[in-house]
Amino acid sequence: MAIKKQTGVKSSSKKVVAGVAAKGRTSIVLRCAAPADACVSVAGTFNGWSTDEHVLKFDAKSGLFQTTIALAAGRYEYKFVVDGTWVADPNCQDWVPNEHGSLNSVIVVA
Repeated sequence: MAIKKQTGVKSSSKKVVAGVAAKGRTSIVLRCAAPADACVSVAGTFNGWSTDEHVLKFDAKSGLFQTTIALAAGRYEYKFVVDGTWVADPNCQDWVPNEHGSLNSVIVVA
């Protein structure tokens, strides 16, 4: 999915919001549907596949977990980790196979 630097623009089908972040970076909001009592994080090439670095917080208003990350231009692979289970972003339309026999979601920041 390609993201351009635009403040407050929502991608309706991909549940990603892009905004202007620190110089040379774009703020990306990732959202994930999960039970309100779940533990949800996002791991990817942007954080060395760490399950601890980007923990999503539950937003009662939307009923979704979300986090904002600032990314430089580039192509990134990622997955959500919901209660220890790795899952591809079902709202992302771009996926690639990984070495574990499943799919990684792909985000491209322009």
